[in-house]
Amino acid sequence: MGYVVVDPKWVSKWFLSYFILSFSWFLGFEF
Repeated sequence: MGYVVVDPKWVSKWFLSYFILSFSWFLGFEF
């Protein structure tokens, strides 16, 4: 096993998609 190199682009993309998913779920829950 080696060490995992985290790509900033991948992290930002994952965080952005997660944020959009959470926000859309919140809107669906509200309305």
